[in-house]
Amino acid sequence: MMNRKKYTLWTTLMLPGLVLQAQTAHRDTGSMLDLVTVSAARTPEKLQEVPRMVTVLTAKDIAASQAQSLGEFLSMQMGASVIGAVQNPGANQSLFLRGTGSNQTTIMLDGLRISDPSTPNGAIDLSELSLADIERIEIVQGGHSAMYGTGALGGLVNIITRKAAQTSGSTVNLTGSAFGPGRAMAVSANTQRRYKSAFITAQGQHFRSGGMNSTLPDPNGGFSLQEKDGFRKTDLSLRGGWNGKSTSAWVGWRHNNQQTDIDAGAFRDDENYRLRMKRHTLHGGAEWKINKNYSLNLTGGWSRLQRNSDNDSSLNGPGVYDGFIGRDVFNGTNTGTDLFIHGNHAEVQWTGGLSYYGESASVNSYAYSRPWSFESRTSYDTVGLNSRILAAYGMANFFSRHRFSLALSGRISRHNLFGHVWNGAVNPSLKLGRNSMLYGNLSSGFNTPSLYQMLAPERSFAGLRRGNPDLKPEQGTTAEIGFKHRARTWSIQAAVFHNNTNRVIQYVYAWKDKQPDSISFGDYNGDTYINNGRSVQNGIQVEGSVALPWKLQLSGNVSLLAGKQFLETGRENGMLYQAFESGVFMSRDSALNKLSRRASTANMMLTRTLGKTGAVSVRARSVSRKYDVSYDGNLGPFGALNYVHVQSYLLMDLMYRTQIGDNCTLGLSVQNLTNRTYMDIAGFTTRPRSFSINLSFKLP
Repeated sequence: MMNRKKYTLWTTLMLPGLVLQAQTAHRDTGSMLDLVTVSAARTPEKLQEVPRMVTVLTAKDIAASQAQSLGEFLSMQMGASVIGAVQNPGANQSLFLRGTGSNQTTIMLDGLRISDPSTPNGAIDLSELSLADIERIEIVQGGHSAMYGTGALGGLVNIITRKAAQTSGSTVNLTGSAFGPGRAMAVSANTQRRYKSAFITAQGQHFRSGGMNSTLPDPNGGFSLQEKDGFRKTDLSLRGGWNGKSTSAWVGWRHNNQQTDIDAGAFRDDENYRLRMKRHTLHGGAEWKINKNYSLNLTGGWSRLQRNSDNDSSLNGPGVYDGFIGRDVFNGTNTGTDLFIHGNHAEVQWTGGLSYYGESASVNSYAYSRPWSFESRTSYDTVGLNSRILAAYGMANFFSRHRFSLALSGRISRHNLFGHVWNGAVNPSLKLGRNSMLYGNLSSGFNTPSLYQMLAPERSFAGLRRGNPDLKPEQGTTAEIGFKHRARTWSIQAAVFHNNTNRVIQYVYAWKDKQPDSISFGDYNGDTYINNGRSVQNGIQVEGSVALPWKLQLSGNVSLLAGKQFLETGRENGMLYQAFESGVFMSRDSALNKLSRRASTANMMLTRTLGKTGAVSVRARSVSRKYDVSYDGNLGPFGALNYVHVQSYLLMDLMYRTQIGDNCTLGLSVQNLTNRTYMDIAGFTTRPRSFSINLSFKLP
C-alpha cells in the first residue's frame, strides 16, 4: 500500500509538466503545429486538429532516446506498457496500450497489418521489428476499428519506414553496450540515392548480445542452472520508387532473421532451448492526385513468418537430463490490400475505401520422451488455418463556421468464418482558440479470435476440441474526452477515457457440471476457448512540454490506469468452466479487480542544450505495481494461473549527445543509473545498470 501511495504522489507532482517523452530540446515546440498524421483518418491532417489522442515520433526522436529496441522505445510513450522491454535482449516484447490485451492493438508496417497468426492469441513479438529504418511512428489511442478493422480495441501503432530523401547520402551507425555481465553490439548502415524523381534506399543491421541469464533463481531453493543467454538479429531492407507531380509509388522488401536462447519458463532456465525466426515482407503503395480536391491511394503487401523451436533435453540437476526432445515449426502469413479515395472541400473532408486482410498458419510439432519411450507428431496442415476479411469503410469530417467540427466513420466487415461485423465512431471537436481544442471520441471496435483459438484440432480424451469454431469476435467501445493546446514554448494534451470489451475470449478447463469443491480428476472433459464476460479499463492520460530558462526543456507523460474483469456464469452442455487465468470456477458471476501485466506508467525527461549541437538529458521512467500470473497447483485439480504482485519501480537514465565535426554524432547513455534491482515479469531478470555508446557517421 505504501508503494502505491508513493507512486500516486510522485505522478501527481509530475502532472503539471507532463509531455511527450520523445520531444527533445532539438525540436522547436512551435514546429509541432506543422506535423501531420495519416493514421487517424488515412489522410494528411495537422496533428493539433485531429480529434483524438495521437502521438507522432520521428527518426530524430528515436535517435535522441538512445533506445536499443522498438519495444524499449514504445515503453517510453504515453499509454504504452511493453512487457519484456527491460529484459535480456531478444525477450518476447508484448505491447499493452491503454490496458488492453497484447492482441488488441493493431500493429502496422507502412499500412500493412503485421501479426503472428501461428501463436495462440495472434499477437506479434515486437522484438522482431527493427528501429533501423523508421521514418516515424504514429500512435493513435482508443478504439479505431472503424478505419482499420480487427484488433484496434486499444489503438493503433503505424510504423512508417523511410521512403525518399531530399538528397542522396549514406550513414553508418556503431553501438556497443554493457549491462552487468551482458554485452551487446550493433552495426547498421543505410544508403539513399535520388535520380530526378526516382529513388532507391537500402538498409542493413546486425545486432548481437550475450552473457546475461534470463531467469531468476528458484525461490523454493530448487536446482538453478543460471545459464548465460544470447541473441542474434539481422535485418535487411530494400525499396525504390518515384515521386512525380501527380503520381507517386514505391515498393519494398524486408527480411528479419534472429535466434534467441529461451528458457522453459519463470524460474526455469534451459541451456538447450533455441528459437529461430525468419520473416519476409513485400509491400508497397501508390498515390494519384486526381486534382487539388481528390486523391486515390493504394497500399498492400504480403508477410510470411517462420519460427523454429528446438529443445534438446533439459538439465534438471547436476548431470541429470529430463530426456525430453521437442521440435516445432510454426508458419504464419499476413496479406493485406487497401484502396481508398480522399476528398477535400472547404466544409467537409471525406475518405471512402475497400480493404482485404487475410491470415493463414500451419504448425508441425515433434516430441519424444526417452523415460516414457513416447513419441508424437502433430500437424495442422490439413486443418486449414486461414481467415479472410473483406470490408468497406468511410469517414467524413464536417466543419462549421463556429469552430465546431464533427467526424463520423463507419466500417462493415465480412469474415469468412463468422459473418458480418459493423463498427462506427463519432468524434466531435470544438476549437477554443487558435491553438486549443476540446474533443470527444465515442467509437466501437472488434477483435477476431485467433486461428488457434478457433481451429486448433487437439482433442481431450473426452472428445472436447481445443479450438472453438463457434467463437465470436470480442466487441469493444471507447468513450473519451480530451483537450489539446500548443503554444510557442509549451504544449499539452490530456484525456479521460473508458474502454469496455464484451465477449472476452477465455481459455478454460471444462468439467462435469458439479459443485467446484466436489470436482476431481475424473470430472475433467478437456480445455477449450469460450466467449465469456467483459473487461473494463478506465484511465487518465497527460503529455506535454515546456521550455524553461537556461536552455532547459522539460518533457514527459503519464497514464493512470484502473482495470477490472467480469466473468459470467459458465455452465452449458452439461459442463462447468474454469478460467485458466485466475482459476475461477464460473459457477456464478464473478468480478475481479485484476488484469495481468497492465500498469500505470510515467516518464519525464529534462534536457539541457549544450552549444549548437549538443544536449544532456536526465530521464525518469516509472511503472506502477501490477499483477502478473504464476502457476498455482492449488487452483482446482490441475492447478491454474494465479495472480501475483510485481512491485513498482523507478529507473533513472543519463544521456549525452553531441556532434563531432560535420559528419559524426556521438551518443552516450547510462540506463538504470542507480542500479535498481527490480522485476518486470515474474520469474525473469531485468537489466542492471547499462552503459552504451553510439557513433553515427554521415557519408556522401
